[in-house]
Amino acid sequence: MKFIKKITAVLLAMLFVLGSVAVTAGAVGEKATFEMNVVSENSSQVVVEFNLTDGSFSSLDMQFKIGGNVTACESITATTELNNLGVMFISSEATRKASMITVSEIKAPLTVLKAVFTKKTSATVTANDLKAVVSACSVSSDDGTITPITDKVTVKNSYSQITLSSAKKEVNYKDTFTLTNTGA
Repeated sequence: MKFIKKITAVLLAMLFVLGSVAVTAGAVGEKATFEMNVVSENSSQVVVEFNLTDGSFSSLDMQFKIGGNVTACESITATTELNNLGVMFISSEATRKASMITVSEIKAPLTVLKAVFTKKTSATVTANDLKAVVSACSVSSDDGTITPITDKVTVKNSYSQITLSSAKKEVNYKDTFTLTNTGA
């Protein structure tokens, strides 16, 4: 009887260890990195893109937090690229939230959405004015398993926008470069 208990204990321990390794191995690649980028800005509004830059997701709830120089959201729209993937998308300018879900996995790189915001003044938008926050994110596997990955989501909020003019610029007081604005 003691022999059977020992064998059972060893088998249970092995199943536990193998099960833990399998779950850990499956969860390693499940993450998502998003980046909010300012794509254009003028004296009265700012336009941003919300991009999936690494990883994947199947459902996402996100919100833009505003304050300071940003006063309201004019629009939040899914990109054509996202719509072509058959994603169900809903957004609200009043709450500045967007939610999306699909049965398949959405993989990086992908521009997820664009949003337009109203500004109080002509001052450049900063981190105090606008940022993107993910409140829920999950990924589904081929077998239908849905895995929450909200705790593995990274959101980078980028505010630098390079404006080039057709002029000569000196770098390190020695080299001269001509920068041309292509309008892109």
